[in-house]
Amino acid sequence: MWVPRRIDAIECGASPLVIQGGEAFGVPFLIDALRVRHRVAWFTLPARLHDDAVGQGNALAAAINRALDAPFLHQALPYRSHLQMLRRHHQDLKPLWIVATAQRVDAPFVRELLALGTTGYRVVLDVGDADLDGIGDLMHTTISRDALRVSSDEAARIAPAGLAQYVVAELFAASDGRFTDFVSAAYRRAHLPPLQVPSPDGLMALPTDAALVEPAVAVLALQRDGAYLEALELAVLRVPETVEDLLRTAGPAYQESGLLRRLHLLLTALPEPYATRGRVLEWRLVAAAGTGQLADVVADVDAHLDSFEAPDLRARRAGSLTRSAGFLLAARALDAKRTPLTLWQYGRLHPDPEVAIGVLRESVQVAEDVGTPYDRARNAGTLAARLLHRGEFVRAGAWARWALDTFDQHHLRDGERRLVIFNDLAVARIFSGDVVGLRHGLEDARAALEATDSLTSGFFRSTLAYLEFASDRPEAALDLHRESHRRSPRTTRSRYAYQFVRALVEFGRIDEAVRIADEALELSGTDARHRRLAGLLARGMVRAIAGRDGATDDLFDVMHAADLPAEHRISAALYYLLASDGAGHHVPHGLATIMSRLDPMALKVLSGPASRFQEIWDGLARQEPGIRLEFLGGVGCRLDGARVSLPPRLAEVALALVLHPNGVTRDGLNAFLTPEGKPPYSNGSIRALITRLRGVLPVTEAPYRLAVPFVADIVEVQEHLAAGRVREAIALMRGPLVPESGAPGVEEQRADLEETLRQAALVGGDPDSLYDLAERFGHDLEVWEATVAALTPGDPRAALAMARVRRLGAEFAMRSR
Repeated sequence: MWVPRRIDAIECGASPLVIQGGEAFGVPFLIDALRVRHRVAWFTLPARLHDDAVGQGNALAAAINRALDAPFLHQALPYRSHLQMLRRHHQDLKPLWIVATAQRVDAPFVRELLALGTTGYRVVLDVGDADLDGIGDLMHTTISRDALRVSSDEAARIAPAGLAQYVVAELFAASDGRFTDFVSAAYRRAHLPPLQVPSPDGLMALPTDAALVEPAVAVLALQRDGAYLEALELAVLRVPETVEDLLRTAGPAYQESGLLRRLHLLLTALPEPYATRGRVLEWRLVAAAGTGQLADVVADVDAHLDSFEAPDLRARRAGSLTRSAGFLLAARALDAKRTPLTLWQYGRLHPDPEVAIGVLRESVQVAEDVGTPYDRARNAGTLAARLLHRGEFVRAGAWARWALDTFDQHHLRDGERRLVIFNDLAVARIFSGDVVGLRHGLEDARAALEATDSLTSGFFRSTLAYLEFASDRPEAALDLHRESHRRSPRTTRSRYAYQFVRALVEFGRIDEAVRIADEALELSGTDARHRRLAGLLARGMVRAIAGRDGATDDLFDVMHAADLPAEHRISAALYYLLASDGAGHHVPHGLATIMSRLDPMALKVLSGPASRFQEIWDGLARQEPGIRLEFLGGVGCRLDGARVSLPPRLAEVALALVLHPNGVTRDGLNAFLTPEGKPPYSNGSIRALITRLRGVLPVTEAPYRLAVPFVADIVEVQEHLAAGRVREAIALMRGPLVPESGAPGVEEQRADLEETLRQAALVGGDPDSLYDLAERFGHDLEVWEATVAALTPGDPRAALAMARVRRLGAEFAMRSR
């Protein structure tokens, strides 16, 4: 038969594959048959999306998510973000066919999509009658129209039973071998129901068989089916009197999908009097603000507000003004009516943080009562941002987490807003000491945004750098801060400069840090207070670390600027304490309170090298002098705040003492250190090891133990696990126990610790903990299956976890044959 033979040709063709002929030659039927055999992400690219990178990205994302049966890619992001994510995760997502039906092939997206075929995906481009010159010299395989033509023998077998041979021959000749033309004509002659053609959205009638309906009826039908984007386009063109009511649902749909440019074009085309109705003006304003074309609409909006109260429109207008002017307008909107939008805008713009937080909490409550899921997520996300700005990191994390859960549970599509909330959540969690499961999301977000050169990518580089500092990877943090500084425009240069300076001083690169700080101050100008304060922070940090004059003056101004983000003020205060030899009485009371509650991880991220700041950290944490030992992911040791070097064998001995707090005998130490089949240490050799260790740490006589109080990361992990605190335990697991050691005692403890952690995570069911462990263990199918079960259906990690389960299951099945 015709379909199986052509499917075989498609499957055998090299990727990427270009198929000519389109609907007339039966290509939709071939793609539909391909979906029976494989996972296929199929989408259409209408001509109106030719230069719309976000619209193209939305089409690709929807198709990929349908194929994976999970929301892996978000809407409202340019297509390059999605292509980058597909490249990053191709090992897990394969095998996957990506099929695009395009009316034009000269768009950059089409060429970049075809290039994806070199990464292991099977990419197919259905070009119809489009000219292939737009593809350029990109290597591809072509299936021509002639290769798809139906032969006379195939036509005889395809034709409905009962048609006379001469009729079949007549229809075949008229169709010139075009599959769809022949079959549809044969159905009509056989008095069968009209042929329906497969599409990404289901079966569709051919244009020749479609029944005409009134535009108003079509708009209602599209609206009933949830096709709000298509409904609004038809309404604007044919039934403009329905647009204002339709915008109740279509406006948010365009906003969530990132299609404000398209919305602006549509609503600008509306004739009077429809273009100046209240809800139309509201969405004209939203679209114009999102596309930088406010001048097109503000006169109409202001004229309407002169005559009507229109609280939601007034609140939208407030967001387009300066902060002070906008706050006054937002206050009037709130006085008129307390809606999710008016409360949100008033709280967002309020200059008093305490009042703002209270109003934003109310805005979430009102959104829960009368608003949409999008209202709830937006308002909670802004509340989290205000709490983060104020330094209430734990509360900020709780609200950001709830906002993200709302996004995912309701499958909201505004990918850009979701990324902003996720970044705030990541910062709040890092400063609260909870980094479990963060790395994957941050690295994915950074990669996706950098593919489009989005300004938001700078936030993610900064946050990922914070995570690197928290994970004791300062070199990686330096690289990220250097990249953010290099890419930053003048208006944000000082913000990234202070972060870059913080990374440079970690490595003692004072001259470079001085140059960066001086440049930031020069570029900040004198009219932008916040930029200048960030520049002063950078300069004050360098002066403090280098012991130069002027540090306390620079830092004093920053830490007393209550409207700056808390992280800026905390860094200023930490360096002020360094420069002033601990003059804590100059630190503002509110800021001192925040710092007294800070997690040690936040102190490490926001200050500088431990050799300079350990005493300050200990003072803030009120830690007693003693020994601090680290064995997970590497070896580290401090005695009364001073760094102590432990060579590999001494580290193993120190671990044995930590694991035996009541003392370990010479025989016990020998068993811990000596691999099977190797001669044991002599008593003299054991005494020599203990003597060497005593050169750096206080150790008692046999049975040997540490002679002063100590804290060790492995003991903390064991205590967390015993108390059921799995997240806290995983946060401390920076890597394997003394990773380079082959001592039998270390290997046994390493295996026991990892299995205990694994079982605790499986029993606990916390999705972040499970995902973190699943990535660490890599090929543990049971942990991946538990991760899939724990993640909420809307979590973008669920798609990758499901893909990994499929891949590992297939690999295990192959090995068991």
